[in-house]
Amino acid sequence: MSAERVDALLPLREDVHREKLLQAKALILCALPYRRIETPSVTRYARLGRDSRLVVTYTSILAGVPLPYGADRALFAWIQTKAYGDGYVAFDSLTDFFEAFGIGRGGRDYEAFRGRLNRLQSLAISLAVETPSDVRRLSLHPIRRSFTPQSPHEASTLLQEEGSPQLLLVRDRTRYGFQLDPDFHAYLRANPVPLPLALMRFFHNRPQAWDFAAFVLYRSYAARNLAQVSFEELEQVLGGNDSYSRRLKARYVSILEEIRVVYPDLPARFLPRRQGLLIVPWRPSLPSSD
Repeated sequence: MSAERVDALLPLREDVHREKLLQAKALILCALPYRRIETPSVTRYARLGRDSRLVVTYTSILAGVPLPYGADRALFAWIQTKAYGDGYVAFDSLTDFFEAFGIGRGGRDYEAFRGRLNRLQSLAISLAVETPSDVRRLSLHPIRRSFTPQSPHEASTLLQEEGSPQLLLVRDRTRYGFQLDPDFHAYLRANPVPLPLALMRFFHNRPQAWDFAAFVLYRSYAARNLAQVSFEELEQVLGGNDSYSRRLKARYVSILEEIRVVYPDLPARFLPRRQGLLIVPWRPSLPSSD
């Protein structure tokens, strides 16, 4: 790892204990695609126990609209965080999301935002928990409705007008905001996973790093005993499709090294050869008060 990257990560050691993002657990255990794909659906698998597994199928329900991918997961996480309380995104300014992830305020930035939102609005999620004796299913359409600026020009004007009432609440029947589907909101409330905003912002444009960080931090925090995650399981969860397994492992090892700069006491580690990832129970240490 370069000295420049270490220097960029070190200040996050205190920041990660401040603001949090919230994501529904199924999205941590079964990731969205990293790149745009042409098929309208993709399925991920995650082992929940010795005899049970989670199966998540992501589907785009609007013709011509691809599945969410790449940095779309950041917008999705932000909407979940903002709407966690009552199912509505309640904020004062369109700049909230742009500032949360260090994004510019121009019309082109808003066009990218709008594309991400279109893909998220087309997203349907099917969850299934399979055991030898039963299958429990849940179908969700996360974003029920949105009210946003109608064009990049309008958005750019609003973004430049600091202090103006750019975004108002959906529940007041005004023009701007987001509303979660009640079933997805209920699932999020029952299965929230907090993630450090500072670290996820650092990985904003690196979706594989985002997903691996979310997975290893959640699994380590939730663990009660040692657990070994094989590379096959990691590929099913994270969708790693690199046919060269050594290169894929090297990529994950590199991401884990970056996470360890921020969380030096994180005990998760890769085992020799292709034995996989060892998850160890962990609670992050709080920064010193000195």
